[in-house]
Amino acid sequence: GIGKNNPSVALDVVGAITASGTITANAFTGDGTNISNVTASDIDNDAVTSAKIDDETIVSADILNGTIATVDLADSSVTSAKIDDETIVSADIFNGTIATVDIADDAVTSAKIADNTIVAGNIATGAVETTEILDGTIAVGDLNTTSVDTTYVNKGGSTMTGTLNLPSNGLVVGTNQLIVTGGDVGIGTAAPSEKLEVAGNIQATAFFYTSDRRLKENFDRVEGLDMIRELNGYYFDWIETGDNEIGLIAQEVERVAPTLVKTNPKTGMKAVKYGNLVAPLIEAVKELDEKVRSNYVMLEDNHRAIASIQNDNNQQQSEIEELKARVEKLEKMNLKLLKLLEEK
Repeated sequence: GIGKNNPSVALDVVGAITASGTITANAFTGDGTNISNVTASDIDNDAVTSAKIDDETIVSADILNGTIATVDLADSSVTSAKIDDETIVSADIFNGTIATVDIADDAVTSAKIADNTIVAGNIATGAVETTEILDGTIAVGDLNTTSVDTTYVNKGGSTMTGTLNLPSNGLVVGTNQLIVTGGDVGIGTAAPSEKLEVAGNIQATAFFYTSDRRLKENFDRVEGLDMIRELNGYYFDWIETGDNEIGLIAQEVERVAPTLVKTNPKTGMKAVKYGNLVAPLIEAVKELDEKVRSNYVMLEDNHRAIASIQNDNNQQQSEIEELKARVEKLEKMNLKLLKLLEEK
């Protein structure tokens, strides 16, 4: 016993001990408030356990940077309740050291994430599913022009359901960025019967019809005037809108040229291929042109015949005038002869 009459252990000291060498013992007791110059190498592995450290006796200022590694911490030994708010910053966390299983549901809220701290490179492919994004939480302004990759649209057979709401300026796409590989597309109609069906007007610079000869066979000349004569053009009003227009009646066209009419298999409504009417109109114009040319030839012949007759008439008139002159001359001679006879 040093400073003590009744020591309770082999060496019981009341006061401070200063040593320039090594002190070895099975155990040291006391509050240890004046112990200094003790390094990690002076303490045996597992000699200091969490049970021997009072709560809140070690603060972050007592721990040198890098002295405690993740292998030194038991699983679940550091809970969120033991970490003060804002004491851990991103610089304290190595990449890949925190997995999603280490984060409790709803532990990380948008309020705890600074603007622009998470970029696309920090998010693994497939890590965020659509079920994890609340409706209306991502606005158009939150997306860069290249932030939505077409690779991740309709990938792996996934399908977009519900309504696609577009901004007021519409949908703007680049070359080959809007492709429909199957099914029909309807604009203004929920039940399209063609690859593209529009319930309304279409405005374009030009419309082109596939017409390459290499795609066709079994050619036969179409009728011209005979077909056109059977068709009737009408002024009419649309029942739905009341708009007045000019056109044909599909049922009448179908009786004359069935190939010019298409019947909607879903609604039974009939439509006319107005563009294909160009073919019989061309043939009709050619027939009319032939008739005009023929009539022109006949008219020219008639003009020549009339001119010839007129010439003959003129010649005959000239001969008549000449005969009249001769008759007058003879009459004068006769008068003179009669006068001479009377005188004798």
